[in-house]
Amino acid sequence: MRQLITRLLLSEKDAYINWVRLFDPDEPWNEPDITKGLKTVFSPLYYVSLAGLIEAVRLILERGTDVNAQGGRYGNALKAASANGHDHM
Repeated sequence: MRQLITRLLLSEKDAYINWVRLFDPDEPWNEPDITKGLKTVFSPLYYVSLAGLIEAVRLILERGTDVNAQGGRYGNALKAASANGHDHM
């Protein structure tokens, strides 16, 4: 599972963007939006923090991602994690 998550979030950029277009974890109530572009698809760190996927957060951080990247309904990954009760991250 770890390898699949890594491939989706870090290696397969087109697959990652298409995943968010089909199901945006930041707005799960919305219908799929295949018109979303790079400016409306946020960093992988944001989405895994939002979901509380600790191991995926570690993997992404090991790759040197920008922990201060802005975007999403909550503004950044730390706020997304906090808003969803993932304070153990």
